[in-house]
Amino acid sequence: MVSDPNDADFALLNVCKTAQLDIKRSSSSANYVVVDSIPTEVIQAIGASRLIGKCIEMDGLQCLPFPYRRVLCEDLGDEIFRRMRLRSLKLAMLGPSRDDLDHAPTLSHWIAIRDIQFGGAVLVGTPGGHPTLQCALIHTSRLCGIAADQTWARTTSRWYRLGSPAGATDLFEWFGLSGVQMALEPCQIQAMITKDQEEEGFR
Repeated sequence: MVSDPNDADFALLNVCKTAQLDIKRSSSSANYVVVDSIPTEVIQAIGASRLIGKCIEMDGLQCLPFPYRRVLCEDLGDEIFRRMRLRSLKLAMLGPSRDDLDHAPTLSHWIAIRDIQFGGAVLVGTPGGHPTLQCALIHTSRLCGIAADQTWARTTSRWYRLGSPAGATDLFEWFGLSGVQMALEPCQIQAMITKDQEEEGFR
């Protein structure tokens, strides 16, 4: 299997999302995160030096004030995702290799829609050979590039080989009228990607 430049960050992102942190409550009813419950990968990523002097001992356990929970998982997750997106924007400008596409999952019956929560565009469609998603219908991470002939796409997470696109009727069946209104034309997709590239200084 061909490795992707984002594989290590993607694995770390999953660690952040699935981390089960132990919480202890002090005698003053303040919550603390038990340091031993923090995944080693997370501590290495943020730098152990950032935690020096922040811990207190409770019942023989080293603990961090509860607000550090956001730093440990949410803020780190945002940082990782941004790093992946920047890397993917650069990769999309270069285009995929033959090996990249040979080992990429497929996305058929797809359509691009606006991501009203985070901005930019995502693809919705039926996956094939996806390493983690086996659903009948998925939406991708943020779109970072798409071929002019619509044969491939690069999202924040990975490359896709694109099959035949879906139409507005399909989108209406999936999401109703609001879905149709979010659908993007090819020129709009490229405009969004170009805007992302320009904002990150790649153009």
